[in-house]
Amino acid sequence: MKTNFITSAIIASSLIGFAPVTHAYNDVTLINALTNQPVGGPITYVREYNLTEIGNQINFRYNHAPEQQTKSVHFIVKDQNGIVVSDRIENQAPFAAFGDSNGDYFSFSASGTGLIIEARGYSEKFAQGNDVGGSVFVANFTTSEINAGLSIVNADSNATVASISNGQTFSLSEIGSNLNLVAEFGVMQDQVGSVIFDQIVNGDSEPLTVENAAPYAIYGDINGNFRGQTFAKGTFTVRVRAFTGDNGTGEQLSRMTYVFNLTD
Repeated sequence: MKTNFITSAIIASSLIGFAPVTHAYNDVTLINALTNQPVGGPITYVREYNLTEIGNQINFRYNHAPEQQTKSVHFIVKDQNGIVVSDRIENQAPFAAFGDSNGDYFSFSASGTGLIIEARGYSEKFAQGNDVGGSVFVANFTTSEINAGLSIVNADSNATVASISNGQTFSLSEIGSNLNLVAEFGVMQDQVGSVIFDQIVNGDSEPLTVENAAPYAIYGDINGNFRGQTFAKGTFTVRVRAFTGDNGTGEQLSRMTYVFNLTD
């Protein structure tokens, strides 16, 4: 599928007369719209990004040489099927494919296998005047399964007392016995629509709860005030499954199983 996407971008560039860029200007850079920071170097033609690592809230900035006196940039952004998702003219730097407010980049939720970005600068506003350069650029997207982190929360204090690694042992006298377990997903947390917690007993799965909003706590919470369950010593096996939709619907994003021990 990726090969077809790149091929379609090459065909598109030949149809509209743009040539691949091979220098440091008149190209685009992917911007993390949550941090307003560039991700990697410029896209001189094709570049691959792992959305699991960088997040999916993105924008693209047009890079131009100061001596070019670029006054405007015309962006046309298409999805992997060639469907236009944005057609925008920017009249002020930073020239952003999806816009910005004084350098605070607006976000586009990236998905699928990639985007084709047509970007061309002009010497006058509103894409008028002389053509100062541009091309067609391809941002390929990959994803890897989201890894869930599982933490132990003391429900009396709402404090996180430990992060669980498989096989780890914790002392109830140190962390308390009125506990909750909370799943976290890092920069990909905004993609999670629900989490199903299962307890594995003698190899059989026993569904415990479904959480549809963060914090994703196995025994629930009220506005961040965690409910607790009294734990006794023993070995516990908990499976955490994350989905894009509510109530365990949509795409499964993650499936992690944790085994931990509790002692007196």
